[in-house]
Amino acid sequence: MERLYCDASYYRGIGGMAVVAPAWSGEWGGYWRSRWNVRITATQDWEDHIVFYASCLCRSSNDAEKRALGMAFLLAYDMIYQRGEAKVEIISDSLIVLDWIMNNKILHDPILDPLRSLWQRRTVILGKVKGHIGNRGNEIADQWAKQARRELTAKIEGSSTEHKTTKQEDNTNENSL
Repeated sequence: MERLYCDASYYRGIGGMAVVAPAWSGEWGGYWRSRWNVRITATQDWEDHIVFYASCLCRSSNDAEKRALGMAFLLAYDMIYQRGEAKVEIISDSLIVLDWIMNNKILHDPILDPLRSLWQRRTVILGKVKGHIGNRGNEIADQWAKQARRELTAKIEGSSTEHKTTKQEDNTNENSL
């Protein structure tokens, strides 16, 4: 079973999302990219893994976390139907959003509805990890989610230099744990 790690970062209406996925010699399908109205970037960062990251305007840290889980679900869809994986585990530190999904507290959500059936059929397993305790996959996802958020912040502010962040910004979404 393959694992995906996802995380999000949020500050003042801007969210960054990242998913760490196992590297694969084939191409990732276009299905998951076409479902989003954001630019998703991929980079190699951790051993034999690829990091997919994106940013967008969000209403809250939980909204950003939900979008990160949505990205992970779409990648899991590719892994199951394109690569033939039997099961995929998605690991997140957002206990609130995981609870919403596992206990059907989010109904009729345009991000998660198309992929809810993967979880209900048990082809996707949702796993919890406590954030910021040294889990390498979670830490890499966290780092890239913050980077995605910073890039969009700098673009919105019209800054040509990288947005300087404070400890307060980086810890804003940790209250969702």
